[in-house]
Amino acid sequence: MRNALVFFLCLSFIASGCSQSYSGERFFWKAQKVSASVLKDPAKATPEQYSKAIDAYGKVIAKLPGTEWAGKAQLSIGTLYQYQKKYSKAREKYALVLQDYHRFQLLCVSARMAVGKSYEAEKRWDDAVKAYRELTDYHSWTLQGLQAPLYVAAVYEKRKEQAQALRSYESAISWYKKLILNAPSKDLEASAKAYLAVTYQQLRRWSEAAETLEQIVDSKGVDRAFILMNLGHIYQKNLGNPKKAEEVLSKLIREFPRHPYAKIARNQLEKIKIENTAASTKSQIAPSAVQQNAPAAPAAQGR
Repeated sequence: MRNALVFFLCLSFIASGCSQSYSGERFFWKAQKVSASVLKDPAKATPEQYSKAIDAYGKVIAKLPGTEWAGKAQLSIGTLYQYQKKYSKAREKYALVLQDYHRFQLLCVSARMAVGKSYEAEKRWDDAVKAYRELTDYHSWTLQGLQAPLYVAAVYEKRKEQAQALRSYESAISWYKKLILNAPSKDLEASAKAYLAVTYQQLRRWSEAAETLEQIVDSKGVDRAFILMNLGHIYQKNLGNPKKAEEVLSKLIREFPRHPYAKIARNQLEKIKIENTAASTKSQIAPSAVQQNAPAAPAAQGR
């Protein structure tokens, strides 16, 4: 009897969860439908359209407080304010996401990212840097968290503070190296190394970039086609190693013959072939040219 009671209680709980999920999806879908006219062209949307969209998301929050759907609605309201350039109001909504829906990591990541972008839009660069650093601190192993150190450097580049941007890239390298040592999985380790390679490229440290990409080219969970394309470019353009570039680009074409990168790789291989032919021709012509341009031997003088 007790087991049957437990079973029915569990079944009731599951049914309640499913019902709530369905209701949340339905209410959120209705709000999205209302906001569609705004999202189609935010710059041309009227204040009335924005107001209706915000009210629609507000109903989701009122009907399903504390749920992930309510968190999504709160984030959406923040976005609508940001589209209107009401950045302070937008950040208030993002703050509520962080406060009330902190258990939903992806929502918090999006909120922190949006806060940084809102500060950038207002050219409040120091606040933007702070927001991106908090994103790194709180959500290191998310996609945006891994990208955040590069956002910090990019902020300084926008301010034309090149010295500070360089220091930020150097700091990013140190951070990625420490992160890699404590990676919770091989896939995440590869992701961190991919961004480490990007940072090396920003600093024109091509050998280190190529070495890092070589370490992850066979890893799962990475964009292998992109890495092969990137490696081929570095070997050809930056390291002056056409043989290695040809090897990597040929591998890309064999493995991904219909990928858009394959077309680029074929063009690059054709350039390498032309350059190799030109170099070979030049080396063959050079000796005869030297002979033709050499000064005549002095005539023998009679005794």
